[in-house]
Amino acid sequence: MSRSWADFFSSATVYLGPDQVLLRARGALQAAVPAEPGWAGALAALRSLLQEHKPKGRVAVLLSSHFAPLWLLPGAPTRLNYQETRGWVESQAAERFGELAANWRLAFRPAPAGEPILAA
Repeated sequence: MSRSWADFFSSATVYLGPDQVLLRARGALQAAVPAEPGWAGALAALRSLLQEHKPKGRVAVLLSSHFAPLWLLPGAPTRLNYQETRGWVESQAAERFGELAANWRLAFRPAPAGEPILAA
């Protein structure tokens, strides 16, 4: 696990991926392999790492794109404020994913007019 922004704001970092779970705390990197695929296996592996190593302080969690997919959605043709951009992102997700996107709580990074918007 390479250094990331999370290392500057937390004393421990957790990475949850489909094939491995990593815990970096007190300068040491610990790894666990999930016994079963998906969320259940990753969370069980995380639970065992946390019980064994007991990190102290703030813990940052990084999710694999397997668990938190990323999309580049088309940008709006004109400049929008944050609330308008949220509406644009939600409408683009609904257009592409239909009813699946109805209950999603999307995170996004606003972009200049005409530029793609990174959303998760």
